[in-house]
Amino acid sequence: MCYSFVFIVSLYFYSIEFSSNQSCLVINHLIPIKNIKYSYLDVISPYQSLIDEPDSDAIEMFCGQIPRTMSENDLHILFGNYGRIYKLNILRDKQSGESKGCCFITYYTRKAALNAQNALHNLMILPGMHHAIQMKPADIENRNERKIFIGMISKLCNEDDIKQLFTSFGIIEECTGEWMN
Repeated sequence: MCYSFVFIVSLYFYSIEFSSNQSCLVINHLIPIKNIKYSYLDVISPYQSLIDEPDSDAIEMFCGQIPRTMSENDLHILFGNYGRIYKLNILRDKQSGESKGCCFITYYTRKAALNAQNALHNLMILPGMHHAIQMKPADIENRNERKIFIGMISKLCNEDDIKQLFTSFGIIEECTGEWMN
């Protein structure tokens, strides 16, 4: 059995492994703290390895305008720059298994999620995409809000077309978007 620990001592960041077979400690990394991103230290809780659950006020984020070719690993690299990720789920077509170009992300901390949103939402266009990343709290965060997001709409559609499409489901209170004229 092997246990891994990460801790900070005297301005150094250590990664330690303890193997019960060898009954010894092995220091894997000794990195001066000045070489570690602040956000990384910000999201590590002293007891995180014991609990391994997100903070109680963590936010699940919806992220759209993601290239369909990006894997979970690619997205972990992209979004991991803003904090430690608890869960990342790419939405996929049930029959083909192909990505739908969006995902849900839950960071361990609310602060990390908001930092990612502030850095990416409407600001970064990923390779192969025509529009910037859309990153917002998932619907469960806004239960009182009656808005829905509709993506991948044809550029030929206008506001009236969208309203006509959804009128059969109820009264449309508001319809906004970037319409091509």
